[in-house]
Amino acid sequence: MLVQYLMWVVLREHGEAILKGNVLKPTLFVLGVLVSALLLALVGFGFGWFLSGRQIANLKVGPGSAPAMTTTTATPDATLPEADVPGEDFSNLPRYPGSVRIKYERRVSKAGLILVDTEYVASARLADVREFYRGVFRSEGWTIAGLDVSEGEWDFLVTKGDREAVIEIEIREGLVETEIEVSEPQKERTIQRDSATPQKQEQPSSTPPSDGDDDSGDGSDGD
Repeated sequence: MLVQYLMWVVLREHGEAILKGNVLKPTLFVLGVLVSALLLALVGFGFGWFLSGRQIANLKVGPGSAPAMTTTTATPDATLPEADVPGEDFSNLPRYPGSVRIKYERRVSKAGLILVDTEYVASARLADVREFYRGVFRSEGWTIAGLDVSEGEWDFLVTKGDREAVIEIEIREGLVETEIEVSEPQKERTIQRDSATPQKQEQPSSTPPSDGDDDSGDGSDGD
């Protein structure tokens, strides 16, 4: 609009002169500079407005925010396995009620540690499973030594005596998956040995019993 207005003003003032070719070259030069400057200003204003809009959007999201919202609830149509895989549960790290065991591994490391890895899946809210294990830590005497939260996954490092456990809770394939890894020293088995040594049997003596002295002389009296 502003450019058109300037053009109209110039044509109104100098239209006849332009048609006759009497307009001075300096006047045309100045007019061209003004028009170019206005065009550059409009382009710069539009570009700045675009960048400012993006910055405002970034401020609303916040630095370090995830590009998409993290899912914290299991998908309703996700189905649980029908039965547990063979294995054992931890007595002082129980499974979330209604969950199903999908993995169980037990091995002994080279350092002599017993390593047990178990995984469960449940159709529940991640927050409910997380708070369930927080309660287990308190009631069973586990100490939280570390906590890491990354992309919706909660990782707890807990200790109890010489035992350590890592509990990882996350949403996977529409279900809440809980992985429990426990390590503890291998118990030494004492080998009991029979301390009774076989005794040497005494052999009976082969020496015959000694005979008593018999009176073999005559008992007659000599005169």
